[in-house]
Amino acid sequence: MIFKLHTCAYYCVIEQTQAVEEVAPRGFKMHFDFNHNRTSTSVMRIIEEIEKSWVVGILEDPLNWRDLDGWRRLRGMTTIPLLMHVPQLGGGPEILHGCADLYMIGENGFAVRGVRHFSVLP
Repeated sequence: MIFKLHTCAYYCVIEQTQAVEEVAPRGFKMHFDFNHNRTSTSVMRIIEEIEKSWVVGILEDPLNWRDLDGWRRLRGMTTIPLLMHVPQLGGGPEILHGCADLYMIGENGFAVRGVRHFSVLP
């Protein structure tokens, strides 16, 4: 089971992750949607911490959609699947840059690294 949660800068994702770990059954995963609402520095710090958690399943829009290099760097530093929702360049350039594992074009997504994505989930 995956539960999606929209985040905002005034709630601590690290604390939310810890709270879920305390009550969630094995196999439960969180899908955190960052809505492009944090700086890249704060996102990198948060992900470094929550990467250790067994409940984190997917990270959606952790960085600004214009920061393709940041997305590529983040993709290289985490094993958590990244979802880019409505890539602003249409998806092609983002895929070529290796920005994410999943891309949601319009309201229908497709997996680029599907095998990797599913290996994270039970």
